[in-house]
Amino acid sequence: MIENIKSVLIGLTKEFGPDETSSALAYGLSMAQQAGAHATVQAASVKLDLSSAGISKVVAGLVQEENQRLHALAEAAARSAQGDASAAGVVWSAAAPHLSYPALLAVFKAQARLHDLTVTVQTLPALEGDVAEALRNHATLTHADMIVMGGYVHSRLREMVFGGVTSSLLKQCPVALLLSY
Repeated sequence: MIENIKSVLIGLTKEFGPDETSSALAYGLSMAQQAGAHATVQAASVKLDLSSAGISKVVAGLVQEENQRLHALAEAAARSAQGDASAAGVVWSAAAPHLSYPALLAVFKAQARLHDLTVTVQTLPALEGDVAEALRNHATLTHADMIVMGGYVHSRLREMVFGGVTSSLLKQCPVALLLSY
């Protein structure tokens, strides 16, 4: 089956810092290398938008600084991905868009279409803040075969003390679960 893969789309987001790791890049590059496929890396950062005109200059300045920090992280991730892809002998292209959340989703959907993938983005209501339950319910209602998601956005200690989506889905998931950390 791997010989049928011609193109691998790898989506990365950076939020916390340069030492934030994700195995998505390693998995994607390994798959592209094994298949002799092209790898496209989208190392994106979400641009924070202020919706209220009454926001103080201090808050606006803080948001602008955070946007700059997030964009710098995404650009660094794209540069690192380029080096990793070249070292693995994988033909690659990379981008580091800095977009609002709706625009970021549109870019990912457009990239997915280039790779012959159909992507549907839905906002799911999390009743009483239980994101894991919302995902379980949606997977069941849509007859999904698999949930693919990033894991452990928060520290494992925080997950242990307060719980979290990753821990909850690891304990109970109605379908196969693929986590990328």
